[in-house]
Amino acid sequence: MPGRYWWQAVLAGLTAGFTASISGTALTISGGLTGTVAQGATLAGAGIPNGVTIISGSGDSWEISQSLSIGSEAMTTALAGRIVAFEGESVVEQDFASLSGSYDGRSYWQQILDAATQALLQWQSSGGRLKSYTIAGRSMTFQDDKEIIALENLARSRVEAERQAASGGDRRNIRIGFNRPTAGLPSSNNMNWPWW
Repeated sequence: MPGRYWWQAVLAGLTAGFTASISGTALTISGGLTGTVAQGATLAGAGIPNGVTIISGSGDSWEISQSLSIGSEAMTTALAGRIVAFEGESVVEQDFASLSGSYDGRSYWQQILDAATQALLQWQSSGGRLKSYTIAGRSMTFQDDKEIIALENLARSRVEAERQAASGGDRRNIRIGFNRPTAGLPSSNNMNWPWW
């Protein structure tokens, strides 16, 4: 179905089991990793107090929230709740095969720009006598060419904004990335992830 759709990629219920040791806040996994270790997950094992969490890291090297000294032993992590890893908005266009008539691929503002330009040409060629026009399905009457030019300029600026947005020149665009964050978790108002 055509339209705008909001989406989220959510991490929930991630667990892991492994053999590891802890020196200070450095957790080093030495083997047996099953599952997924995730930032924010709670760490459990013999001698590990409640509430110790994974702060950051990857692979076999992780930083935890509390300084400890624990030799090699079996440990687990569990991520409770939900973390929004990615979110965005997608636009689904009309399925051309399902259309019964012809399809005008121009945007709403491009259609207005084209109609306003045509109305201005008609105004000028009629010497200002032709004052009523149909633009984007609406009948409009203009007092002078300045009103048509104002509409044409507005439509031109909107079309340019659409072109910038389509080429990535607008922060409202969806940006996705697949690298680890430099800090924090991604959100629509948190720009510390390496987007491209």
